Amino acid sequence: MNETAWQHALLDAITTPQWQPDPRFPAAALAVYRNNYRVGLMEMLALVYPICRQLLGDDFFEALSREYVKATPSASGNLHRYGGSFANFVAAFEHTAHIGYLSDVARLEW
Repeated sequence: MNETAWQHALLDAITTPQWQPDPRFPAAALAVYRNNYRVGLMEMLALVYPICRQLLGDDFFEALSREYVKATPSASGNLHRYGGSFANFVAAFEHTAHIGYLSDVARLEW
């Protein structure tokens, strides 16, 4: 396998939620990369949506961000493009659907 193919396989292993074990990538080492990837996306959401975070509180926003990251993989290598559909996710998420204005706040922040 050439280097480019290996890099693409590693990226898939990091970003794919239902990734199957692969002998090329030790599970323990890969877990570190996968966690850093998810945490990075969650931290980006906290930076982009500070008012939503303030309205929900840190713990709830972190849990919401975790669910969003699970459901919404990044479509770009540029973290600044991540989170554009967060408002729609918030509107449909059962634990925030009753806070009608929250998705509007997220749209304004985006």
